[in-house]
Amino acid sequence: MAQSPLSCYCCAIHCRAVMLDHVRQANAGVTRALNAALEEASGVYIARMDADDLARPERFARQVEVLDAQPGVVALGTQFQLMDPQGRALYVLPVPCDHSSIDARLMQFQSLSILHPSVMIRAEAITKAGVYDSAYLYAEDIDMFLRLAEVGELRNLDEVLMDYRLHLMSIGNCNRSQQQLSAWKAGKAAAKRRGVPFLTPKPEHDHYVRRKSDTWPMCGWRALGAGNVATARYYAYRSLFHNPLSRHNWWLALIAARGY
Repeated sequence: MAQSPLSCYCCAIHCRAVMLDHVRQANAGVTRALNAALEEASGVYIARMDADDLARPERFARQVEVLDAQPGVVALGTQFQLMDPQGRALYVLPVPCDHSSIDARLMQFQSLSILHPSVMIRAEAITKAGVYDSAYLYAEDIDMFLRLAEVGELRNLDEVLMDYRLHLMSIGNCNRSQQQLSAWKAGKAAAKRRGVPFLTPKPEHDHYVRRKSDTWPMCGWRALGAGNVATARYYAYRSLFHNPLSRHNWWLALIAARGY
């Protein structure tokens, strides 16, 4: 049976981090991997990160500094820049910094309200909230954050401290309908625990599966808007080569060639 490294978590104590890439288990899904890593983790704070993402040098120090100063915050994420699978800079996707905005968006199954691979969480808060729940397939992070929000505050720093690799055929693309349904169920369960109405409508099943070629123009325009001209040109030319009859692709290629 395939073995996979559990490099999902690291422990941070006074800015000292220990990656758990030595922990291995049979490939049994994301939720079990996350929980196995939590069992091995030790320390005051637990920092989440995927192996193919990049943390800016000051990330852990800044998160520890804020968590030390604000004991009411139980989970702290960061702003992040999206990059493509090859590491080309795309654009910064802003996320809210305050607890109420993050929590409200999570209740509406918006998974990027607080980026899972960017968070640092108080270990004692996880003990109170409980571990990841496999019942929420592809949305175990949203369920976890909603439970943490019932223990303390969720926050995002207003600094870009992560480079998040955007895989064009990721879970969010290939299993979007299942992810949204699980996230909706997590919100419904949170509303029941809190004793508040849950007014978010159940998401309709989306039969559409986004192809890589569908995302190329979007990546080109977003990269151009962020000033990442080289990336914009790369995706403009890919889009044009794939569909040379598209006026939209020609316009993107022209603007990207000019660099503005």
